[in-house]
Amino acid sequence: MKDTPRSKDGKRTVGMYPESCREITFKYNDFYNEERDSYGWPEDSHLLLSPTKILGGTKDKSGLEDWRKRVGEEEANRITEESISIGKSMHKYLENSIWKFCINHRLGDKWISKYAKRPPLVNPAHHPYAELATKMGNIILEKGLKDRLEWVYGVEAHIYYSIYYRGVIDLVGQYEGEEAIVDFKTKKQMPKEEWTEDWKMQVAAYGMAHNLQCRTHIKKGVILLATREGEFKRIIIEGEEWNMYYERFCERLSDFIATDRDVKHREYKWAQLRYDEIEKTIKKIK
Repeated sequence: MKDTPRSKDGKRTVGMYPESCREITFKYNDFYNEERDSYGWPEDSHLLLSPTKILGGTKDKSGLEDWRKRVGEEEANRITEESISIGKSMHKYLENSIWKFCINHRLGDKWISKYAKRPPLVNPAHHPYAELATKMGNIILEKGLKDRLEWVYGVEAHIYYSIYYRGVIDLVGQYEGEEAIVDFKTKKQMPKEEWTEDWKMQVAAYGMAHNLQCRTHIKKGVILLATREGEFKRIIIEGEEWNMYYERFCERLSDFIATDRDVKHREYKWAQLRYDEIEKTIKKIK
């Protein structure tokens, strides 16, 4: 019977990773997640917006609409669903892998045992693109996180910003010596530079929320992109560029709120009209 490949200390199963990744180690700081209990959404969070909705509702969609017409609605839906499925699987692979590589220094540098001996994708039946997601995840682990990510504060961290929006941050931690928001992206092929603008604003939006909710001072965003063709790209937003995307997101947020208000006002007027009419109808019936 073949032995299961394990880390040098024998405490982690690592056979699913290339040899260059098997001894990766991150330190876990549970200050925000467990000690302060900072991550989470309020009870009425379903009323909040999301950065994706805000950015999607304030962008020019003519190119997307043209593409859907060109390939047809059925094929466009298939491609979109495939991309979402691949992205979800890669994110789950990375989430579980990061926890597998984490040690909790406050517990005597013990591995987080829940993840140490189980595979990153626990049930492959739920991940039809598991092989591709694993390949892309390993690219990000080796080229984007190894020897760069030092501390993990939160993975899939739930945050919100006042009464405006909520979101889930892929990874918060110390990256190359600075606190940062880290976001994972997948694409079929390497995108044009202008197509990454919304990603940068999304990262800034997450930073805004984390700083308010957890009283941090994060001003760095890291976007790690892996393509199905095996390409990798790292995008860093910091300094004046961070401030620029922070301001751009605030402008898009303002635009969305103004449009949303007008739409909701019209919906309210129709709802009130229907209510008044049904009251009249009931009186006539009686």
